[in-house]
Formats: sequence, C-alpha cells, structure tokens
Amino acid sequence: MSNRKHCDFTFALSNISQCERLILDIHDFPIWAYIKHFPDTENGNEHYHFYIHLQQPISISNLADKLDIPSNMIEWVRVKTRLIQYLIHKNQPDKHQYSEDEIFTNNREYIHNFIDPTENCSDIFKEFNSLSDVATGKITPFKYLELHSNSISSLSFYSRSIFLMRLFKLGKEGSERYMSKY
Repeated sequence: MSNRKHCDFTFALSNISQCERLILDIHDFPIWAYIKHFPDTENGNEHYHFYIHLQQPISISNLADKLDIPSNMIEWVRVKTRLIQYLIHKNQPDKHQYSEDEIFTNNREYIHNFIDPTENCSDIFKEFNSLSDVATGKITPFKYLELHSNSISSLSFYSRSIFLMRLFKLGKEGSERYMSKY
C-alpha cells in the first residue's frame, strides 16, 4: 500500500447499509459526490459510486480509517474528468446513461465543470484576463481569488500553493509597475 498523499478519491460500495452510513459521513468533506447505479447485468447488484475531494492531501489508509471502510476499496483519482464523467457513464454508450441531476453533491458547479469541461472554456479566458489585470495592477491578487475561487480550489494542495505564491508575486510586481507610471 502506497503512503503517498492525494486530494481526490473514489470508491464503490454495494452494501446498502454501509452506503447509507457513508452518505451521512461524507458531508464533513469539502467536496463530495455520489450516484446510485443499478445493475448493469442480470447478476449485478445496485451500488453507489463515491467521489471525494479534499483540500489537504491524505493517504488512502488515513482516509479509510476516517470512512471506516477497507483501504483496498479506495483508489486515488488520476484523471478527475474521466472519473466524474464515469458517474453518469458519459463515455460508455453501451451502459445505462444517467442524468447529471442524479448525482448527489455538495458542489454541483464543481462537478459540472468536469462533466462538460468544454462548456467552461470562456472561464479560462476570464481567468487569463484577470491574471493580466493583476500583472498590470488593475486588480489585486485578493480580487482575483474572489473572482476565481472555484477553479483555484480544484487544484491540488501543492499546485494551489505554488499558484498562490506566483499570483501574489505577480500582484506585487503589477502594483509596482502601476505605481511607477505616476
């Protein structure tokens, strides 16, 4: 078992009483989602797929302890878009297609961004324009955080830390440039 730490995890459970308990427990996590899948085959069982995003990296064994489930049932998410799209079988046309509305989550916008990422391309341009505004001193890094907190919160802890350090450095340089004009 790897002791590496991650922020995004998934697992599936078919024990309905265990699922019901877990549904109550996951409300303590920053971002969570789950969906109930019906049997794909005659021999299959109904089951739930869960996704959890944490602000701070944690090992699978520590998360398993918190959730009170075996650690071998939990996987860290390598590609969020693929996993979240799998919740509704978006890229599995041979399987039952679930509606995005069937996903239970505490952050529908966050989940939607991964289900239909192309819809949010204009957000990338808005973020870039805001970064340009920080670089020229037109807005502060704090204003940037206010405008784009959702996309920043989706970064891993390490990436978010690096981004924030660079954002504030950019803001300092931008305000110095802006002030030097006057």
